[in-house]
Amino acid sequence: MDTQIILIYCLCDDLLKAMHHQEDQQCRMSDAEVMTVALVAALHYRGNFALAGRMLSAHGYLRVMLDKSRFSRRLHRVKGLFLTLFALLGEHFKAMNEEAVYLIDSFPIPACDNYRIPRSKRYRGVVDAAGNLLHYRDYEVLHLGAQYRFGRSLTFSARVNNLLDEDFTSFQTTFAQNADGSYTPSYVDDYNNKDKARNYWLSVSVAF
Repeated sequence: MDTQIILIYCLCDDLLKAMHHQEDQQCRMSDAEVMTVALVAALHYRGNFALAGRMLSAHGYLRVMLDKSRFSRRLHRVKGLFLTLFALLGEHFKAMNEEAVYLIDSFPIPACDNYRIPRSKRYRGVVDAAGNLLHYRDYEVLHLGAQYRFGRSLTFSARVNNLLDEDFTSFQTTFAQNADGSYTPSYVDDYNNKDKARNYWLSVSVAF
């Protein structure tokens, strides 16, 4: 694995140098290091950049690993370089195997449906008759609050919760037919939220 990591970094670094790629000298991670973390994560950590970064830092391959937000922005900035890298490697492999025959095919994989959607808070966990995944309705809840201080010791606070008085109690009813011809109802909430109707909150604080 050590040789593979070094090879990946050298490929990325040599590519950037050959392209005369310019980057900010004040960056804590070079673009070659960012690409290396992404490729190692794809190869060994199922795309988990954080785990790959911690491993590379622990073994001295990286001087510093950026936090998730900064790393994602840096990775998005260099996404075009990956296409260039893969294109060059493809041309190189093709030149090395001129007599080989390649067959390229593709097929869709509903990865989002299989992996990401069930983890979403909007996913109901049920499927309709057509096989479509069902989701809770999106919503917005607005609250309004204010605070007024009388001198240094007395403070009044007030808040209106669910200012627009949104109703989150609606649901859908479906019926399943039983073997004896009767029907059994089932109920699914429209919202993954149980906020109350509009209500008010008042508070008085006294400091001694």
